[in-house]
Amino acid sequence: MTGVARACGIEQVFDIADEAALRQFAGLVHRAEATLFARVTIRAEDAPRVLPSRDGVLLKARFRRAIGVEN
Repeated sequence: MTGVARACGIEQVFDIADEAALRQFAGLVHRAEATLFARVTIRAEDAPRVLPSRDGVLLKARFRRAIGVEN
């Protein structure tokens, strides 16, 4: 990908693989006078998440409370 960017005439090409390089690139973006290209490597991971309840009675009661209607 970075080779393609260079072949297209982009002189400032960055291959970013860590947070320090990303911070450095972010600093360059604001004062760049020419086109910049960055390939940012990300790590795929299964982030922890909280799923909503699937309990119908609980959902109904919560909805009724939210609209001001009590049981």
